[in-house]
Amino acid sequence: RRRRREARSWRSERRAEMESMASSTTEGSRTALEEDDREELEELLSVYGRGGPKLVLTRGIWEPVETDGGVVRLKGVLMFKNESKRQELFVPEVRASARVLSKGCTDGVLARVNINPRHDLSDGYGSPDSTPREDGYWSTYILQGGSKTYLELAVELVAQQRSTGSEALSKITACCVEVDYECYGPSGLSEHKQHVVIPVDFPDPSLPPLEVTDLDQSDRDFKVYSIPTHLLPVPD
Repeated sequence: RRRRREARSWRSERRAEMESMASSTTEGSRTALEEDDREELEELLSVYGRGGPKLVLTRGIWEPVETDGGVVRLKGVLMFKNESKRQELFVPEVRASARVLSKGCTDGVLARVNINPRHDLSDGYGSPDSTPREDGYWSTYILQGGSKTYLELAVELVAQQRSTGSEALSKITACCVEVDYECYGPSGLSEHKQHVVIPVDFPDPSLPPLEVTDLDQSDRDFKVYSIPTHLLPVPD
């Protein structure tokens, strides 16, 4: 009987320890995302002005591009923020699509986007669907006034045919992700969009810059250096 009590006590302590570790990990991830998103959120609000939407979606924090054979993978975490202080807002629907910007033909390249709700990182109501999903289903979420929740976008650019697809994949310079989402609140249902441009192709940093001199006016002594760079995205 004493051993059974000790075993139950150990299991309870172990469960509490695991829950505490999970809670601290989630809190740390949320804090890091909030710090990264704060500057962009202020920028978006300044662009919208006083007539901006109550529900704002940031363009997110994106991981470095991954290339695996005939597949290019992009992954980012975007934040929904309820700018209203008192009103609750529903996010009933979120859809996403992607298209590529290329230096050549894009035949043979398929762009896929998967949406994973990350309500486990929210700071508002607890959600029964707080475990991250990977099947593309968006679970409706209620945002309290001033609260936030997150979504993860996983983009894959796939070469469908080895002969033409791989060559087309190598000429892609950037990927444009378009997110359509709905907001339901006291004013009814409204539809919104957000666009994110993600560079895929980067110049060789070892190449020297191009030097341009003034050939017409020899008395002026100056040089212009053309430094190659990728297509400038949101963080730049």
